Amino acid sequence: MDKETISEDPRRLICDALADMLPSTAQEIAEATRLDPVTAAACLDELVARYRVMFNPLTKRFSLPKAWPTSGIAA
Repeated sequence: MDKETISEDPRRLICDALADMLPSTAQEIAEATRLDPVTAAACLDELVARYRVMFNPLTKRFSLPKAWPTSGIAA
C-alpha cells in the first residue's frame, strides 16, 4: 500500500473504485482498493445508509447509482 492510498478517505477510495468496476462484492472491493475487508465493509455499510452506494441483497453486490440524464429534461 502506498502513502497516497493510506492518506485517502476509504469512502472515496471505494467510490472511485466502483466507478470503474461492475457491481462487486465487498471482498472484491476490498481487494481493488487494498483496504482491510473489515474497513471496506464498514465503509460500504455507511455509504449504503447514505444512499451513495446501492446494494443488491440478492446478489450481495454493491454498485454506484446511475446518474440521471441532464439533457432534455426541463426543471
